[in-house]
Amino acid sequence: MNKRRQYNKKRRLFSIILSLALTFGSMSVAIADEVQLPTPEEIDSMHLLTPILEAETEAESETALQALADLDADGKLLALAQIAEFAEEQNDSEILIAFLPYIGEDLMDSLEATTATAILESNAYSDLFKIYIIDLANTLDNFSSVSYNEALVDVAMDSSKSDELRVYAAHDIDASMVSNPVAVYEALYDDASSMDDKMLMLKDIGFVDPATARELSLDVLDNYESYESRIVTMANKAYVCSINGEPELIDDIIARNREMMATGDSDLIDSCVYALADLKEPEAVELIFELDSFDHISGLYKLVEYNFDGVAAYTAEAGPDSLAKIVEAVPVEEFVPVIESRIAQRSANALSADLGAELLNTIELANTEMPTRAASSSNWDGYAVYRDGVEVIGIEINWHAGIVVQSDSNSTSGIRSIAHHPGGNDTAYTTYSAFVGNNDFMGAYRTTSDVDIRDEIVATAKDMVHDAIGYNFFSLIKHNQTNQSGTIAVSNLTHVRCDGFVEFAYELNDEIIRGANITTYMGAEADNVRAINQFTPEHQARSMNEV
Repeated sequence: MNKRRQYNKKRRLFSIILSLALTFGSMSVAIADEVQLPTPEEIDSMHLLTPILEAETEAESETALQALADLDADGKLLALAQIAEFAEEQNDSEILIAFLPYIGEDLMDSLEATTATAILESNAYSDLFKIYIIDLANTLDNFSSVSYNEALVDVAMDSSKSDELRVYAAHDIDASMVSNPVAVYEALYDDASSMDDKMLMLKDIGFVDPATARELSLDVLDNYESYESRIVTMANKAYVCSINGEPELIDDIIARNREMMATGDSDLIDSCVYALADLKEPEAVELIFELDSFDHISGLYKLVEYNFDGVAAYTAEAGPDSLAKIVEAVPVEEFVPVIESRIAQRSANALSADLGAELLNTIELANTEMPTRAASSSNWDGYAVYRDGVEVIGIEINWHAGIVVQSDSNSTSGIRSIAHHPGGNDTAYTTYSAFVGNNDFMGAYRTTSDVDIRDEIVATAKDMVHDAIGYNFFSLIKHNQTNQSGTIAVSNLTHVRCDGFVEFAYELNDEIIRGANITTYMGAEADNVRAINQFTPEHQARSMNEV
């Protein structure tokens, strides 16, 4: 540890690391059949990272990083352990992303279930090193091992370990390989001190035992006044996902949401809308559209996307004023045939030609990027924002990404809330000052300035924060969707990286940032491969336009 305190202070931009990553990231070397576990003494020596951190010129950096790329499997596993030690000291686990181009691909080729199991079972290794190993294993197909999953269970049930590691291990259990996975998830639900950790376990319970998830969700729903709205949403979603068309349960959840929405709290109302969007029942649509105002209710976009049949059925009978209010709040093209049909009606409830034309024009404008309208935007809502990484002895290690979901001006001073994945076990909202911390703001970026598309991006980003999603390093996203032809839903996301968070929110709304569309099965597969040796948060920003 002392050696790291002796590093010479200097200023080096991460762009050097990134450029070299593109050059050397795909290089591989021969891998031994048996990988040797690193010793604590080897880890503490930090000899593999010292030349990189002490480099004073680009040539020295290139040489040091090439040496890291040329290591055999044993060396790269040791490098991962040293990076974990280094990242823990800097309190930033995302430091790993900067080094993935040099070690990630070969580690993926060499890590076996027996090696990962031995690391998890040993008390000689740090929690973060074990988290890195679990995350790496999560990207591989050869870990359907009873012994490895038993090791995950042992870690999850070990109260001497940190909550972060325990929840990380539990979240990565292959439920089909464990005799009673719900017991593990429930134990972590009970033990975890963080509500975010509890909600992640609640989501995992819901995949295996929806009825148990519903009962646990009542802890939050019965006392919703005591929790922030995003936590209420997670519990609400768990209940909704468990219903399966049962009339009594539908009536109960509708009554609960009506009570919560009657408080008039806009955040709580929006929270309810996000959850009710998953309830494909007429009662849910009716409850939402009975709201006096749709101001600040971004969840309407999710409702329209997830349950348009129910929305169309409601709007086919809604009064002209109600229909206008709905279309103006969510001006999507799917409403065009509804409006045209209502204009053609021969009844007292028909739309007037003037109002119908006005609504059709609203939709057309919303779905055409008009420079004059876009330029009139007075905020940064929907823009991706970045800060640099922890500055380690003068070296900028990596960038971190998020999405502005609330702002009131075209500057950093106007940012009120940013949605992101901070690492750990769940997505979150944060303030601008907390997002940047002691680092430097690297700018706001976009693919479009269109106000309505940005509103849709904000809605998706909020939905991701209102869901329980774990973190990963070696992939942009992980999901449990098996249908290879459908779009990946937010509820199917199990893990996401900070740049994966931005990418998914944009590309679910057809704003492709780089590579393939990550919200498709094959697109996720393709982009996840590039997350190892090319895709980084900084690379993502450079693929967009700076604001």
